[in-house]
Amino acid sequence: STEFIHKMDYLLLDVVDVVPARTPNGPGIDFYLLLVITILAEAALMQVMKYQRWGQALLQSLLVNLVSLAVGFLLLEWVPGLFFPDQLLNLAALWLITVGVECPVLYLLNRKKPLAATIKTAILINLLSYILFFLYLQFFAR
Repeated sequence: STEFIHKMDYLLLDVVDVVPARTPNGPGIDFYLLLVITILAEAALMQVMKYQRWGQALLQSLLVNLVSLAVGFLLLEWVPGLFFPDQLLNLAALWLITVGVECPVLYLLNRKKPLAATIKTAILINLLSYILFFLYLQFFAR
């Protein structure tokens, strides 16, 4: 929908990157709230999956989301026509890109863990993030 494409102007790459980081006034409180909620949710999932302890999970969630934020800014500058007219296609494409960015970073932070565990973790934490993102778009984004 056209409304969704307009919302995509604010999308950078990951859930934490979705709000008005590029608006003239800079990020609003919703950006910081979504960032904190995303990091806490991902860290909690990492702990539930026994991938990482709470403190390390918090730090690693913050780091991978900062990397995807940076990549998101670069993608918007270099590939502004990245998005599709369909909301679900956009979410799926962005989820795949995010997993592709965050999985190697997570692996570098956890080289002693099996690669399969890191891939599974990256897939699931980003699935959770995109569910949060979808809910944000449906109920809170204007």
